[in-house]
Amino acid sequence: MVTGIGVLLFQAEKSGDEMTVPFSVERAGQYVITLGHYQSPSYGSVQVVVEGLPLGDLVTGTAGAVGPAVPARLGKLALDAGQHTLALRLTKDDNAGHFWFGMTSISLTPAGQE
Repeated sequence: MVTGIGVLLFQAEKSGDEMTVPFSVERAGQYVITLGHYQSPSYGSVQVVVEGLPLGDLVTGTAGAVGPAVPARLGKLALDAGQHTLALRLTKDDNAGHFWFGMTSISLTPAGQE
């Protein structure tokens, strides 16, 4: 965790490395999943994977300056009530060998309420 800005920093070593984050759903249904993240010249790109399935487009953290990014709306997913796993799979470095990514939040909004 990067203290003071609320960023969970994933410092992967190579493409394909994953960091998993557990989350729970109170009620079964369709949810829109949004990823809050930071940008930095040292951040790469990730594929978000939920329960082993890729969700949405690649999310790029590489930018010229450090700061919060526009949240990435990943798409809709049907989820059962209970525990689930979201993984950040590093896919691309920052063009300088850093396979890092900064996550700030995961939002689950019931479909139709976004």
